Amino acid sequence: MISSKTKIKTKIFATLVAIFMILVNGGLVLFQASKLGIDSIVKASDYAPTEVSISNADFQSPSSGSYPLSPSSWTEMNKTGNVTAGIISLDSTFVEKQEKDYKLSFQPRDYASMADKQVLMINSADTLASAGYKSSSFSLSSNGYYAISFWAYTENTAKHTARATAKLSGDDKIEANKNNILSINTSDGNTSNWKEYKIFVQTDDINSLSLNLEFWLGEQNGNKSYGAVFFDNVRILSYDQKTFEIAKKNADPKTSTILSNYVGEISNFVENQNFENGLAGWSLSKDSSSTASNFSITDVVYINSENYNSSLTKIEDVPGDANILNNKKALLINNLQAGHVGYESKYFTIKQNRLYKLSFLAKTGALDGSATVKLVERNPYTNEKLSDGTTNPNYYKDSKYEAQTFTISDISTSDYTNSKTGNWKQYSFYIKGSSYFDSEVNLELWLGTTDKDATGYVFFDQFSLQQITSSDYSNGSSNGTVANLSQSTTETDFVNGTFNNVKIENIDDTAPFAPENWTLTKSNSNALSKNGVVNTSKDYSPIGVPTIKPIDNQFSNNNVLMIGNISSNLQKYTSKTVKLTADGYYKISVSVLTNNLNGAYAGIRLVSDGTVIGEKLNISCDDWTTYSFLVKTGMDDRTISMELSLGQTSEGTGFAFFDNVIMKSSLTEDDFNSVAVNEKQINLSNYTFENTSEEPTNGIYTSYDFNGELKGKANDSANVDSGVVDATKYGTPSGYNGSATTNPGQGVGKVLMISSNVDDVWYSFTSTLSNSLSSGNYYKVEVTLKTANLSQDEANKKLKANSETEYVPYGASISLDGISASFSGIDTENEYKTYTIYINCTTNTEIKLILGLGSENAMTSGTVFFSNASVTKIDQSAYKDGIAVLENEDVDNVLAIGNTDVAEDDNNNDDNKSSDVNFDWLLVPSIITALAVIIAVVGVLVRKLRKNAPKKPVDTRPYSKENLKKLNSSYKTNIKNINKQIVDTKVEQNKLAIEINELKQKQDDASKKLLEEKQKQYDENNQKLASLNAEKENSSVAHKEKLASLEQEKSADKKMRKSK
Repeated sequence: MISSKTKIKTKIFATLVAIFMILVNGGLVLFQASKLGIDSIVKASDYAPTEVSISNADFQSPSSGSYPLSPSSWTEMNKTGNVTAGIISLDSTFVEKQEKDYKLSFQPRDYASMADKQVLMINSADTLASAGYKSSSFSLSSNGYYAISFWAYTENTAKHTARATAKLSGDDKIEANKNNILSINTSDGNTSNWKEYKIFVQTDDINSLSLNLEFWLGEQNGNKSYGAVFFDNVRILSYDQKTFEIAKKNADPKTSTILSNYVGEISNFVENQNFENGLAGWSLSKDSSSTASNFSITDVVYINSENYNSSLTKIEDVPGDANILNNKKALLINNLQAGHVGYESKYFTIKQNRLYKLSFLAKTGALDGSATVKLVERNPYTNEKLSDGTTNPNYYKDSKYEAQTFTISDISTSDYTNSKTGNWKQYSFYIKGSSYFDSEVNLELWLGTTDKDATGYVFFDQFSLQQITSSDYSNGSSNGTVANLSQSTTETDFVNGTFNNVKIENIDDTAPFAPENWTLTKSNSNALSKNGVVNTSKDYSPIGVPTIKPIDNQFSNNNVLMIGNISSNLQKYTSKTVKLTADGYYKISVSVLTNNLNGAYAGIRLVSDGTVIGEKLNISCDDWTTYSFLVKTGMDDRTISMELSLGQTSEGTGFAFFDNVIMKSSLTEDDFNSVAVNEKQINLSNYTFENTSEEPTNGIYTSYDFNGELKGKANDSANVDSGVVDATKYGTPSGYNGSATTNPGQGVGKVLMISSNVDDVWYSFTSTLSNSLSSGNYYKVEVTLKTANLSQDEANKKLKANSETEYVPYGASISLDGISASFSGIDTENEYKTYTIYINCTTNTEIKLILGLGSENAMTSGTVFFSNASVTKIDQSAYKDGIAVLENEDVDNVLAIGNTDVAEDDNNNDDNKSSDVNFDWLLVPSIITALAVIIAVVGVLVRKLRKNAPKKPVDTRPYSKENLKKLNSSYKTNIKNINKQIVDTKVEQNKLAIEINELKQKQDDASKKLLEEKQKQYDENNQKLASLNAEKENSSVAHKEKLASLEQEKSADKKMRKSK
C-alpha cells in the first residue's frame, strides 16, 4: 500500500515536470518565432503565421567544396568574369580566404540572429557591374497576406559604397508594380551593419502566384555598382489580414516595400458595405415575415470580443472580427422562431461588358433552413427612370423582358474551419455585365425564404466589389455563383458569332474590345489599326471610327466586329471550329458593311483543315449585306472555321464591319439547289471543280480542292498551264485561250486542266482534303476525264522493267494516296471517259485523290481535262455489281481493291497499261467458274494433242526454254513463299501492336511482364521482316544475274555454231 506522503510527493513531482515542460515548450516556441522572424512583426490576432517553403533559404547547400560555393536552387544572372559570387563562410576560415578566394578587403560583421555562418555574396570589387541571383519558384496562395524577409549587408569602406536591390519576378502584375524594386543600403555612418528587409505581398482573391526572389548587386536593368553585397536568412510567412495591415503600417519604408496583385476594387460600391455605420443604406425587405420583430433579432451588432454583447444577440459564441483590421460590426439575423427575414441594399451599377467579383463573409449557427444572398437585376426596360431619378435611355414599357435574380443558397459555416479568418467563410458572385448597356442591381440578404421559413442565425459582413479580367473570370467563376447579365443574346453554332461576348484583358480596357473566341492575325503587326467589338449606338468619332449604320434601324443598340486598317494592311479574324456532319446540308451566313475603303476589300472564307473550301472576296458595300454559303457534305464529317478579313486580295485602308455569323443545318437538297443572289454553293460530296478563286489569271482559276505540283520535266524551260478553266467560256476574252489546247467541251462547266503542248512533263494534282475509309465498308472512287493530243518524245521513252522491247505507256493518270491503286497511261483520244475504283476496306485508312499527266517513267505532253471526281460509300451489293464487269476482259477502266491491309507486290504502276489491281477473287465466283471451264477444255485439248504429237528430243541445254521455265517457276515459288511469310508476319505485327497498346494502359505487374514479352516478340518480328525483305531482294538480284549469265551462254553458243 502506497503511503499518503508518497502520493503527495508524486503529485508535487508531476506538477514540477509539467511546469518544466511548459517552460521548455515555451522556450522552443520563442526560439522558433525568433528564427522565423515573427518577433519582428507584432501579432494582432490568435492566428499563428505559417511559413512558405523556399529552397536553400539560409544558403546552407552545398555545405562543402571550394569557396565561394555555387548555391543550389539559385540561378546566376548576368554574372561576368570580373564578378566573384556564391556562398562564403564567415567562420574562422574567413581570414585565409578573404583576399584570395573572396576578393574582399574587409570582413562583414555577424548579426544577432544569424543561425549559421554561410551567406550569399556578390562582389565586383573595383569593377562597375550588375549581377544577381534568382531563387527557385515559390507559391503564394490566393487571398493571402505575406511578408518576405531577408537580411542584407552592403560594403561601406573608404574604397566603395555598394548598392543592392531585391525584387520579385514571375508574375506580370507584380513585375509591373512600381514598388517591386527594393533598394538596399546598409551603411551606418562610416561603417555598415546587417539589416532586415521585408517585401509585403497581398494576393488577390482568385489567382495564386508563382514567384521568384532576386538579389542584385546594382540593378538588373539599371544602375551598376562597385563593391560587395551579402544576403542571408530568407523567410516567407503567411499572415492574417489584421496582422498584415498593422505590420505594413509599422514597417520602415527604408527597409520594406509593399506589393499587391489585388487591383480593381470599387470602394463604396454600395452604401455601408461593411455595416460599420449600422443599417445605413440597407432596409428590411417588404417580403419579410410580417411578425419578424416578434421572433427575430435583426440588427447590426458588435462582433469583436471587446464589444460583443451576447445578451443582445442571444448567441453565446463570440463571432469575432474575421481577423480584419477595424472590423467591429456585422449584420445579424437571428430567428428564434421559424420565419423569413431579409434586408436589401440600394441599387448599384454594373457597367456594360465589364466583369466583377462580388464577395462577402458569412458565419452561421444552429440553422434549420437556409441562409441566402440574392443579386437582383432591376428591369432595364420597363422603368421610365433609373434608380437615381434620371431618364432611362432603354425605356420600353411594353418589353417582355424579365429581370434576372441570381442566388447563393445554403450558406452555412457549421462544418467550415479557417483559423486565418476566425471561421468566417467567403462567398462570391462572378458577374458579367450586359452586352448592351449598364445594369442596375441590388443585394438581398435572407435567413429563410418566402417559400420556406428557417430558424438559427447568420452574420453577414465585408461586402466587396472588384473589377476583374476575362482571365480572372475564367479562373475563378467555377468557385462561385455566375451572374450573367448579358441577357439572352443570340448564340450560334459559331461561338460568339453575334459578337456579344468580349475579352477584358486589362480592367481599364475601352472599346473596341477584343472578341471572345476569335483570333486576330495581321500581315503587318506594326501597321496602325482599330479592331474589335463596337456598338452601333455609340459615337466612336473621337478615336477615328466612322459612324456605323445599325443592321435594324428599330434596334440601333447592336454589337458588331470591326476591322480597321488605319494604315495599309491585311487583317483577319478566325472563328473557333464548327463540325459539319456527313451527308448534310448547311447554310452559313455573314452580314458585312464597309466604309472608307481605299485599296482594301472585305472578305469571308470558309476553311477546313487549313484548306479554303469557299470564299467571297472583294466585298465593298455601303449598306449591310448578307452573304451565304450553301454547303453539302459527303461521306465524311468536316470541321470548318470562318475567316473575316480586310485586305485579303490587296492590302489597303478602310473599315469593315461583320455581324451575325450564323449556320443553319435544317436544310434540304432543294434548299441547297436554290441559289439566290449573294449565295454560293460548296459541294463537298464530290469534286465539281467549282471551288476556286473568284477571279482567274489568264482564264485559269486556282483550285482550292487540289494542290498542283510539277514533279518532273524533260526540259528546264517546260511550261505547264494548270488549274481550273471554265469550259463555257473557252476561247472567249474572259476565258482560257490556249491556242494549242483542245476545247474541253462546251456545257460541262468548270474542269481541272493540265496542259503542256510542247514539252514532256510529269504533273499531278493532289486533293487538299482527305477521305476516311472505315474497315468493313465499301467505297467507290469515280473520275471522268478527257485527253487530247498526247505524245512523247523518243528520247523520253523508258523500257518497262525486265523488258527490252516494251515501253512504259504515257498518258494521264489516276491514283490514291493511302491505298495502292492506280490507272496510268490513260489516253481517251479526245472523249470523256469515266474510271472507277471499287474498294473493299479491310483497315481504317485516309486517302487522297491524285490526278495527273505523265509519270516519273513516262513524261507526257498534251492536255488532260478532269470534269468530275468523287469518293462515295456504297453497300456490298453495289460493290459486287460494280466489279462484275471485270468478267469482260476488254474492261480497262475499272479496278477492284479487295484488301487495303497489304499491297500484293511493289509493282511499278507505270508498267501497266491501265491499272494496278489488288483484286479479291473470292468475291467473284462467276469468274472462278468461267476459269474452271476454260481450264478443263484446254486440258482436254492439250491431252489429245500430246497423245497424237510426235515426241521431240529433250533439250538439256541450261538456257533451253524448258530449263528457263523451271528456273522462273522456282524463282516465283520462292518469292511467293517469302511474300506469304511477310504478309503473315505483318498480320501478327498488327495483332501485337493492338495488344501492346492495351497493355500499356494497365499498371499491374502481370501486365507489365506480359508487355515486355509482347514487345520482345514485336522486335523479333521487325528483325524477321528485315531479313525476309533482304532475302527477297537477294533472290531477285540472283535471279536476274542467272538469267543474264544464261543469255550470255546462249549468245556464245550461237556464235560458235555460226563459226562452224
